[in-house]
Amino acid sequence: MWRRPATGPIFAASRDSASMWMSSSARSSGTPSASKSAATSPRPAWIAAASSAATMPCAPSIATCAWLPRRSWRHIRLSKGIEAFISRITADGPSAKRPPHMALELSLRSAISLLLLATLAIAGCDKRSGPAQQANETMPVANAAADALAAAKARADKGAVDRSHKGEGMREYAFVDPAGKRTNLSAYRGKPVLLNLWATWCIPCRAEMPTLDALAGQKGDALRVITLSQDFKGREAVDPYFAKAGFKHLKPWTDPDAAFSLGMQVNLPTTILFDSAGKEVWRVAGEMDWTGAKAAALLAEAR
Repeated sequence: MWRRPATGPIFAASRDSASMWMSSSARSSGTPSASKSAATSPRPAWIAAASSAATMPCAPSIATCAWLPRRSWRHIRLSKGIEAFISRITADGPSAKRPPHMALELSLRSAISLLLLATLAIAGCDKRSGPAQQANETMPVANAAADALAAAKARADKGAVDRSHKGEGMREYAFVDPAGKRTNLSAYRGKPVLLNLWATWCIPCRAEMPTLDALAGQKGDALRVITLSQDFKGREAVDPYFAKAGFKHLKPWTDPDAAFSLGMQVNLPTTILFDSAGKEVWRVAGEMDWTGAKAAALLAEAR
């Protein structure tokens, strides 16, 4: 019987002798050894079958490990790396090694179903309340304007009075009058002018517009109230808002280039009072109730 030397490497002759001894023992039994046939087998299942539970009780683990390469190759064949990653984390496996989100899958599905049912129920309520809502939308425009005026009066005056520009002349920026013609402020000298810079997207601007409409009705020809929109879309944005608001005295003046707000570097809303000579008296930055006592005292300064 061949034995490995106590020291030193195994020489080629010794390895050949070991191979001849293993081959002769296999031929004497008439069948190849289980270890050799399993090692040369191309099927993972045969590797597991070659191991008996008596001599190797971890055979199921070997079968699982042998199957992993083929399974991993199926993931690798996916076209994108993220698809392979998703496929791996969503694949079934032992519960101990399953990602935590797999355990929540059923509960999440239930929650989503409940949310969908709640959404449908709310939509049904909205449909049932549709006629009443449409009725409110078709209320007379006069009532809507009156309500807006009352709401504007209820709000406190937040505008700050600035007199640092007193005596400055009117800016000669061009804008568009209600008839669609280009004009400038110089065309309105001779009477006091109240210039209001606003926009349809400006919430404080819209809040004070009903009071400006009421002011224009009170003053008549004694004070020219020009509400100059700074909307880039001009009449396309202003006309629908005016139609819905139902103003009786204001007109759609537009500055689609926003020349006034940009050139004067002011925020919206800003309201400027010019006297009859075209000189600035004061300006108010912010919202104001133009029918209130504070506004009346300010407007009395115009000559």
